[in-house]
Amino acid sequence: MQFSGSYKDFLPDFPQIVMLSVSNVCNCTCPHCPFNADSTLRNRDSDTFMSRELLLKIVEECVGEDTFFRVTGTGEPFLNKHLTEVLIEANTRGIKTGCITNGSFSYEEIEQLVQHNTDLIEISVDAYDKYTYEKLRKGLLFEETFSKIEHLIKCKKQYSSSTKLVVSAVDSNGVDIDKFNQFWKNLGVDNTVNRKFLSYDTFKIKDSTKTSCLNRAPCPYPFQRINVLSDGNVTFCNFDVKQDFFMGNVKDKTIKEIWHSELFNDWRKKIFKGKYDEIPLCLSCEDWKHKSWTHNMFKVIASSK
Repeated sequence: MQFSGSYKDFLPDFPQIVMLSVSNVCNCTCPHCPFNADSTLRNRDSDTFMSRELLLKIVEECVGEDTFFRVTGTGEPFLNKHLTEVLIEANTRGIKTGCITNGSFSYEEIEQLVQHNTDLIEISVDAYDKYTYEKLRKGLLFEETFSKIEHLIKCKKQYSSSTKLVVSAVDSNGVDIDKFNQFWKNLGVDNTVNRKFLSYDTFKIKDSTKTSCLNRAPCPYPFQRINVLSDGNVTFCNFDVKQDFFMGNVKDKTIKEIWHSELFNDWRKKIFKGKYDEIPLCLSCEDWKHKSWTHNMFKVIASSK
């Protein structure tokens, strides 16, 4: 992409993706998760789960907007008892919806989400065999997760659902990615996603590249997505897991107000001009080279069969 003109030329009126961390607790200890590497990081969110009231407020603000209501979390999203209800409500209101999970949902929840054509369900599994899976995803059982994925595939066929089912793996855990992709596609998932092992300013990555790279393009995230934590705080970047650069709180401001706030735009200007050294969060970032304006979630959905 060519980056010229003003940063405003690349800024939509409403974020393309509303990222929601609906849970701050998890039932699994994954080696690539910074919140497992440093459990004190979970202490920053004053609310363990995003409340039903706040979730529905965000849904209301997304109605009529060209956005993707994407549920993620510093923990497992489906531990939030309101999640299935809210995803269905958002989908019913015409909002594109999706979630990433370790598979900790019930069979009933699977059927409900598929029946209502949730746009994307991504299950993070990291493996295709019991030994590797239970080594990497301590706290979970391979047979149980496999059974739920099988059931989800059957439900998609039974209800002729448009839901896209994706399974993902972090590429650097000793998993054969080619075999991973083949195994799950043969089972019948719509697509697989392979992610890099990222530092999150927590892990040391051997091939990390600092901000000195002369060809560093403007980071797409502040121009595409807004990241809401379980207590309503909005971070400048979802890679901010410890520096806590908050842009506002959706409990007392709207998404659009925060999205167009003076501080948000001031930092966007700096990024667009390559002044990363003026933003501490960006200056310390080692993961910027894995952020793309074109290779993103929308491409995953479009390429899913």
